[in-house]
Amino acid sequence: MLHVKLDPEIEKQAMELAESKGISLEVLVRDVLIDLIEEAEDSARLDEVYEDPDSGRTRPFEEVVRELDLEP
Repeated sequence: MLHVKLDPEIEKQAMELAESKGISLEVLVRDVLIDLIEEAEDSARLDEVYEDPDSGRTRPFEEVVRELDLEP
C-alpha cells in the first residue's frame, strides 16, 4: 500500500476535484497515476519509433498518433 503526504492545499484541491467527479480521493489518485504511466509508455513508444530514422522503422506521425489513440 502506498501512503503519500500532501501539502494541505493540494489535498484540499484534490478532495474537491474527487468530490466534483463523484469519486473517492483514492480513485482519483489511482486514475491519475494510471494516466501518467500510460502517457509515459506512449512517449517511450514514440521515442522508439523516432529514435533511428534510418532504421526503416519510421512511419508518418499521424499513423503513430492513431495507433497510440492519441487523437483529441
